[in-house]
Amino acid sequence: MSKFVPMIVTMLFASIVILVTACNLPTDPKLPVLNTGAGIPLSNKIYSLNDLLQDSSTFQKDGSNNLIFVVNDTIPSQGLSDSLRIKDVTFTYENRLNDANGFVNAQTNLGSFNFPINLIFPELPPAPNTQVINPTPAGGNLVSATPILNDDIQEARLRRARFRIEIVNNLPIDAEVGIPDGQSQPGIVIETPGEPTVFLPFNNDQKVIPAGQTRGLSVSPGGLIQTIITNQRLTQESRGIAKIISAGSNGQPIAYTGNSVIRVNAFLDSLQFIDATLSVPSRTLLYTFETPFEAGMDITQATLDSFFFRLDIQNTLAVSGQATLTAPQLTNTRTNDILTSNFPINAKSNRTVNINSSGDKWTLKPDPSDIAGGFTSINKIKFLLSVVTNEIPKNDKKEFKETEGFVINGTARQLKISFARGLSLPQQTIQVNTVSDIPSISNTENFNFKEIATEKVLLDLNIANGLGVDAEIDGSAELLNESGGVISTIIIPKSTINAALFSNNRFITTQTTLPLSTNGISVSTFPKKIRSRINISTVSSKPFTIADTNKISAIFSIKIPLAVRIIEGVFAKESDFSIGSELSSVSESIQSASLLFEAINTIPSTVEFTSEFKDSLGNIILSLPKSGKFSLQGSATNAEGYSTNSTKSFQRIDLTNEEFQILQRSKNLRIRLNFDAQNSQGGEYVRFRTTDQTHVRIFLDVKISTKE
Repeated sequence: MSKFVPMIVTMLFASIVILVTACNLPTDPKLPVLNTGAGIPLSNKIYSLNDLLQDSSTFQKDGSNNLIFVVNDTIPSQGLSDSLRIKDVTFTYENRLNDANGFVNAQTNLGSFNFPINLIFPELPPAPNTQVINPTPAGGNLVSATPILNDDIQEARLRRARFRIEIVNNLPIDAEVGIPDGQSQPGIVIETPGEPTVFLPFNNDQKVIPAGQTRGLSVSPGGLIQTIITNQRLTQESRGIAKIISAGSNGQPIAYTGNSVIRVNAFLDSLQFIDATLSVPSRTLLYTFETPFEAGMDITQATLDSFFFRLDIQNTLAVSGQATLTAPQLTNTRTNDILTSNFPINAKSNRTVNINSSGDKWTLKPDPSDIAGGFTSINKIKFLLSVVTNEIPKNDKKEFKETEGFVINGTARQLKISFARGLSLPQQTIQVNTVSDIPSISNTENFNFKEIATEKVLLDLNIANGLGVDAEIDGSAELLNESGGVISTIIIPKSTINAALFSNNRFITTQTTLPLSTNGISVSTFPKKIRSRINISTVSSKPFTIADTNKISAIFSIKIPLAVRIIEGVFAKESDFSIGSELSSVSESIQSASLLFEAINTIPSTVEFTSEFKDSLGNIILSLPKSGKFSLQGSATNAEGYSTNSTKSFQRIDLTNEEFQILQRSKNLRIRLNFDAQNSQGGEYVRFRTTDQTHVRIFLDVKISTKE
């Protein structure tokens, strides 16, 4: 027998993986049999939870090696598209005849009229001449002059105006304005046929006008000479009437000419026409109107991808001209030109002007006049309409009425922003209502638990804010059972989410984690669904930077500590396997073979396992045991459910000739572990840790026949 010893020693110390050719077990009963007395090791594997889960995205490990089952429910990304579209705006701008910057000047020079020296002193020979000028009668001489209107004005009816005059004494002698008939104080009367008279009173400082001096200026003695008139008509037949008093030339001859007159310059200030028939030279009319943004939007700079402006211009004035419309805050990013449109304006006609972005991008920002006025942001788009009118000649005067003017009805639409920054955005609210399945733990990586009862659930809300604007979030999350019943409701308290950072022309998403259950939520069953009701509202009145690519997203992180009552679960792991070639030389002498299974279990649940041998194609060709499972008692646990020691077990399976042949062809071994925590040694719940493990060793035991 000693000649077999070297071979047996070699066999006992062969490597774990040994390749062997197929052979049959001999059945000759006459040959002596040698029992090797030890098993050839075929597999020596430790199945620790740390090993099983080290590449897992579904399980996490805390500082105490506790295992936590993690499910992430992603809430679809949301953008603030409404905030990137300036709401459609309709607006109306009216400029009537009497409005500021209207067609009629705010101050109108009516014209001038004169009281010549020969009218005041009718006894004098016609000018030019040199004569002694005698004093006037005590009350003065009555004089009148017409017309008081210049030849640009045929007539005018005034709703209201300030009638003001300046009186200049161009006589070679001093003069004084007396008291007209029907009046109680010095002054000048304006008289129009069929109309009430207009009286311009003089005070004591104004009535005396030395030769060469003027009265009625703000710096003249007595100040302005003026009166307010209402509902008054003036025509080319209107005349000025006065009584002029003079002491004459004191008996001395004095020279006078045709320019020796008392001149009266008439003005209308702050006038409001009812109507007027006028001739008007060419002039430039400037109108400013705006399209306001939504309340709360204040922009320092924006890029507009598109816009459409429609202007319906109604001109009811009897004036035509050439118009230029500009939007000085809008600049073409390609050409650097300000938005401009030129078009004609016809008298008493309507015109529609359409302006769009023409496929270009446009920069919207304060224009130089905004900045000069101290405005570094804008909340409206400004338009300037300049109209250069054609002349209305004196021989073709036109009638104008107070109801006439320019009326612009405008619409601003399709104002789409791709990028904007500013001081404030209107509050936008995103509402998210979703119901999502919580992935079953039975389909999670290597674990295949059919059912789990859990002790508590931890819930975090992870928010990724890619918007460059602060936001607030609140709402609730409901954990549901299979039928949709509510297991637990978690309130999401109102919390602030910081804006994404904008640096080097790119957005840096800010991450915010809201722990919604610091100590865990007690549940009676494993949740199957989660229903989210979330409100996300942007914070107005704060600086912002946004782009059309910005999104905000959120993920519910559902963490379930594996303090569980496992009703049934399965874990399987494979490893390479083969029987070595050292047995090939004695294959004909092998009388019998057995597999020895040794297992040490520190997992706090009953573990049952089966061994599955596969061929090179991955097909299962042998399962052991053929019926039932190897059973390992769960380790003992303390009051908290943690494993405290290990349990051991041994099992032998005798192989048939057919099974041994199959075993020789095996290339892969899979150990399938079944868990059952109902029979655990501790309390109702057990806790899994990464250090928990099952150690399985498999040996091949053979008996070899010998010859004398």
